[in-house]
Amino acid sequence: MTRYIVHRLFVAVPVVLGVSLFTFGLVRWIPGDPILVMLGPDAIGADVEGIRRLYGLDRPWPVQYVEWLTNVMRGDLGQSIRTRMPVGQSILQRLPVTIELTILSLLLGLILGIPPAVLAATHRGKVTDAVVGVISLLGISVPGFWLAILLMLLFSLHLRLLPSIGYVPLHENAAGNLRHLLLPALGLALPLGATIMRFMRSSLLEVFGQDYIRTARAKGLTQTKTVLKHALRNALIPVITVIGIQVGRLLGGAVIIEQIFALPGLGRLVFDGISTRDYPVVQGTVLTFTVIFILINLLVDVLYSVIDTRIRLTAR
Repeated sequence: MTRYIVHRLFVAVPVVLGVSLFTFGLVRWIPGDPILVMLGPDAIGADVEGIRRLYGLDRPWPVQYVEWLTNVMRGDLGQSIRTRMPVGQSILQRLPVTIELTILSLLLGLILGIPPAVLAATHRGKVTDAVVGVISLLGISVPGFWLAILLMLLFSLHLRLLPSIGYVPLHENAAGNLRHLLLPALGLALPLGATIMRFMRSSLLEVFGQDYIRTARAKGLTQTKTVLKHALRNALIPVITVIGIQVGRLLGGAVIIEQIFALPGLGRLVFDGISTRDYPVVQGTVLTFTVIFILINLLVDVLYSVIDTRIRLTAR
């Protein structure tokens, strides 16, 4: 297991380097000058050039990239052009918000996805199965930002049950934290739950056709015990892969959701960084997203061997 984890981390290094290089070049191809955004259009040319030299933006791109990458390897993600704060400090301040949002969205997605999938699989070809299929298709098809706005209109403006914007730290008020995160988490969880629903149903139907399920039924086990004790655990293995991939979608969706609900997370940080051409912020935040996604997929692979002890993880 340890050898496999070390191998996967070693293989992830080129991926991180590739993403960092792509992000570095892409943000510089976006029209706009970060120094002019910071100083305004009426800035004097000498001031612009002086600040550009201060941040090293007057150097060739390859030189800038090598210098930035060297600093990253030392744990320094640079300094924000807009706020002049260390990028690493800004990320650490906002990371808990995005982690809370992602975890809550994932939990809601599992709750919304797995029980209906089990219900549909055990009632294959019936009305229940058809209804679950329609709901899952709608959940996948509806755009996340549009769904978030509908949730805001319904639960905040009309029913006045939940706040539409803002954030309360977990350590200050747990109930308030949950109330502020519930709507944005639902906006991310509904499409996720629909995806899990479809994959879980297909996986369960495949498991139901296995010999050990027929043997369990022949021994007199009830449908509930057969599903919970034998089918569900084995059906989860391919679904876990989907969940690991969907976590990347949650992180990407957080960029829009955090902007809509005014949450001070990493998604909003990278959005503001792109809007103001704040190169160090965008590069540092995208790099953080990449590392998180790689670690989550590594965790998913490890969970395979936990759920099914027959699976052995070996480094190739």
